[in-house]
Amino acid sequence: LTFHFYGGLGSLYFVFGSDVQPYTVTDHATGISVTCGEYGFLHDFVDLQQLFGTAPTSITVDFGENLASIQELYIYTPGEVPDFVQKWQLPIDNSTDLLLYSTHGDDEHLFFAGILPYYAVEMGLQVQVVYLTNHWNNDPERVHEMLNGLWAVGIRNYPVLGHFPDFYCTTKHDAFSHFTYWKHSRDNLIEWVTEQLRRFKPLVTVGHDVY
Repeated sequence: LTFHFYGGLGSLYFVFGSDVQPYTVTDHATGISVTCGEYGFLHDFVDLQQLFGTAPTSITVDFGENLASIQELYIYTPGEVPDFVQKWQLPIDNSTDLLLYSTHGDDEHLFFAGILPYYAVEMGLQVQVVYLTNHWNNDPERVHEMLNGLWAVGIRNYPVLGHFPDFYCTTKHDAFSHFTYWKHSRDNLIEWVTEQLRRFKPLVTVGHDVY
């Protein structure tokens, strides 16, 4: 992908439709190439002025041999960008005030009410959201809804997206049967949840009630 604008290119904002692989952005004037996308953010903001020290007039975005599914792409001139543009920050290991486990997308808002905006925005605490599923197996659009919802309530650290499949169950026995079919065990789930606790070392952890 090559873009030109005589007035200077300030930033790019990608909304990817699938897992993101690293890609390069090259400034034609200097020949300098910078690797982007290495953190796998599905909504990826690229500040070109920060990367190159100036607003380049001509750039190329190269995905190499990787296939890139781009749902939306916005190109901005230097200056402020719209509020809907998500400038995600990395999760912060070993320093989390509150860790919220959400089984799947929308639970973080439906079942935990105002926890996120209150503690992350009003209290200014370090809040990390962890989803057990990423919804790629049945409704990929929900992944974008998850990111949009978190951004809307003030979360700025990118969530952890688990690798467990999403399916509707009415009992725990039914759920574990599905997990077995997808080659996941109960121990796999417990190990993964424990891994997040050890990674973030939260002062408080919030999760679903038993039902």
